[in-house]
Amino acid sequence: MVGSATLNALCALEQSKSCEIYACTHTTTVSTASHQVIPYKCNMLDTTAVNSMLKDIQPNCLVHLAWGGHGSKNHNVASHWEWLKASLTLAEAFGRQGGKRLIATGSVHEYSPTNHPRNETTSPTVPSTQYGRIKLALSHALTATGEQFNFSVLWPRLPYVIGPNCAPSLLLGEALNAARTHSHFTTRINEQTVFELIDSRDAGKLIAMSIFNDLCGIINFGSGHCINIAGMVRKLFSIGNQDKLLTFADQRLPQQTALLDSLYLQQTLEPNFHFYNPEDCLTDYLANGISHENKSNIFC
Repeated sequence: MVGSATLNALCALEQSKSCEIYACTHTTTVSTASHQVIPYKCNMLDTTAVNSMLKDIQPNCLVHLAWGGHGSKNHNVASHWEWLKASLTLAEAFGRQGGKRLIATGSVHEYSPTNHPRNETTSPTVPSTQYGRIKLALSHALTATGEQFNFSVLWPRLPYVIGPNCAPSLLLGEALNAARTHSHFTTRINEQTVFELIDSRDAGKLIAMSIFNDLCGIINFGSGHCINIAGMVRKLFSIGNQDKLLTFADQRLPQQTALLDSLYLQQTLEPNFHFYNPEDCLTDYLANGISHENKSNIFC
C-alpha cells in the first residue's frame, strides 16, 4: 500500500517532473497510472540482481519500502532476517554507486510498549517483538552505512497503515489483538483503548515530500489520529448489518490524539497539509473491502 501511494504522491509533486523514477518490482508492472514511472523487475533478495540494478540505474535517491512481512502477525523470524540482510546489501550497493539519499521505513514496533506517546528522542526502544528488534537494528545499521558512504539517511517510523486495499477482517483482527495484548499500536486514553492509524495516502505523501528536503535521522510519521477500537467495531458491524451487536460498542471516536508524537515532523509539512481522518474514511475502506470478502468470515 505505501509503495503505490508513495509513487502516486511523488509523480504529483512538481519537483519530480525533471526526475527519472524507477520502481523496483517483482513483476513488470507498477500500480500507478503515471507514464513517468519506469518499472524495473528485480528480486530484492537476490544480491546479484540488486547489485546489477543499482549499477544500471545509479540513483541519486533510494526509497526502500519493501519487506516480506510486518508486525506481530508474522512469526517467521527467518524472513525478517532475510530482509535485514537484503536491506543492508541494497544500502551498500547504493553507496558504492555514489547515492546521496536513502529513505527506509521503520515501525512503531521499535518502541517499548507504553501508554504514553512515543517520541523519537525520549521514548525507550526496547522492542518486545523480533520484528521490532530487527527493524531497530536495521535503522542503526543503515545510519552507519550512510556515514561510511557519505549519504543521508531518513528513517520514518509508521503506525498501522490503512488504505483502499486494506482488508476489513485483517484490520479488525489486528486492532482486537493489539487491544488484548497491549501492543505497540494501542494505548489507553480516558479509559478507552485506542488504535493508531495513518492513511496510506498520507504516508506516501510524507515519504515523497521527504525526498526533496534535508530531514535526516529517525522521525515519527504519525498522523495525529487514532481510533477507538470499540467505535471501529461498531462501524464494522453496522456495515455488516449486525445491528444487535452495536450496543456494546456504541462509543465516539477520540479526535486529534497523537500517539506517535514527533518533534520534527512539522518541518516536512506544507502549510496546507491536512491528514485524512480515520473516522471520515474508515467506513469507505471497510465497505469497499467487505464487498470483496466473504461476510460470513468477518461477522461470525
